[in-house]
Amino acid sequence: MARPDHDPAVGDPAPKHATMMSTHRSAILLLPLGLVVGVLPGCGRLEWNWNPAWWQRPRRIVRPAKVQPPANIPNKSEAPSPSEGENSAQRNSNATKTEPVQATSHLLSHVAIPPVPKTRPYYQLYLLSDKPSPGPQRGEAHVRLNRATAQPCARLLEMLYVPLGRSGSSQECYLIYEQREEFEAARTLAPLLDLKPDARATSTVGPEAAFKAGIAAMLWIIDQGAIVDRAVIDRCEHHLAEASQAAHLSRRKRWAAAVLGGRLLSDYRYNYGGARRDFNQALRLSKEGSIEAMTAQWWRADTFVQEGKTAQADAAYRTILRNNADQWPGSQIIARSKAILKQLSKNSH
Repeated sequence: MARPDHDPAVGDPAPKHATMMSTHRSAILLLPLGLVVGVLPGCGRLEWNWNPAWWQRPRRIVRPAKVQPPANIPNKSEAPSPSEGENSAQRNSNATKTEPVQATSHLLSHVAIPPVPKTRPYYQLYLLSDKPSPGPQRGEAHVRLNRATAQPCARLLEMLYVPLGRSGSSQECYLIYEQREEFEAARTLAPLLDLKPDARATSTVGPEAAFKAGIAAMLWIIDQGAIVDRAVIDRCEHHLAEASQAAHLSRRKRWAAAVLGGRLLSDYRYNYGGARRDFNQALRLSKEGSIEAMTAQWWRADTFVQEGKTAQADAAYRTILRNNADQWPGSQIIARSKAILKQLSKNSH
């Protein structure tokens, strides 16, 4: 916090009126903090250590390059059998095991609190790994992860349901939402991402195994930083594409695989045309006017920004607002689309 100016005459006592002005100025400087705290009644354990501009990611400087695979990635001659590939993403070094999630209705068993009232200004979703889940608190949901690490899992989840912000540690990470429906959708999907990061699956048997292998590989990739073995990216892309096209897989899993596949192509291959094909697939798998459809439109618009195609980006963001602003007014996608359009308009003049 900025400090009030001091009397340059060191050692000379400040006049009485100067002391009063200094005190008054300090009170003014403290006022915005009081306002921030005041607008968040009943927000529970909200921790303001996250960056609200996290979504304005810089373009990667270090492109993925082929490096020596880690010791846990076998050569092709040592590739696991199809049955091993299917089960590798499900293994957990901990003794605790959970039953696989089969349907959205079962996902609610992972949530530590009852449905949250619609009147809250913020909804906090905590992902926890390697620690007991805290007791339920008002305005929060806790998803206990048994295989995945909290931070990479949260980073995947924010690609599927875009939050106001994300913060926390590798073992306890939280996402904040303003739109209640996005919060609810995120907390019911999170258990599907609870897989042990695994870069080894080279082949799978069936769409369910392809989905799990793709998610496990994506978690591994995110945790590696800027430089990732291209062979793992190839495998992840293949698994997610297979899952997104599988007619026998649930539409929600197919949609998630398509969105994550598009994000993989955009962030790690800079293949924006291919990414748009994945996002268009996600859009086809979504109900018109749904949050899932809006998310697919959002990332599709982002590819135009990354390519510097201003006119196409402008049209894409206007489509997002036209189709979704009335239905999801609290969504961060709506707020950011408005901000980006304003900036695009400013840059064009």
